[in-house]
Amino acid sequence: MADNEHHHVPTREVVGLAPVDPLIAFYWARLDEAETKARAAAQTFGGAPDWQFQRLTDDDFGTDYFLHVADRTIPAATRPGEEDTGPFVASELALIADRDPQAVLDDVGAKKAILDDYARYCADVDNPARELICQVTRDVIKRLATVYAGHPDYDPAWRP
Repeated sequence: MADNEHHHVPTREVVGLAPVDPLIAFYWARLDEAETKARAAAQTFGGAPDWQFQRLTDDDFGTDYFLHVADRTIPAATRPGEEDTGPFVASELALIADRDPQAVLDDVGAKKAILDDYARYCADVDNPARELICQVTRDVIKRLATVYAGHPDYDPAWRP
């Protein structure tokens, strides 16, 4: 996905008929923020968006855990409370690797595609055949947006 491919809020230019839905605009803005953070994190490591967690076992030395990001290797303590061999314990590095910039970008892209589909499919508000699917989709979007319920712009009326 190009950097500027999804810098619109669905229901604005895409639909044209419908006013901007505040829920969709709010959620789209949070996704933009996540995308910006993921791209910045990848740039910190030379543009490498894919991070790898690795477990190495040696009969003499036990098990060591590492996070590989571009040309950097970050070691971890194998368990909390062990002598500090790295800034994170293995479970933390595994979580960081699972939420690497590429995973975040893929997640954001999938959610923006859902918002685009919702905007396009639900633009015809006078089509009763679409009413149920649009309501269900909007309820799903409400649930996804609850992740940001602590944000000052989140409207409690959006709670499912």
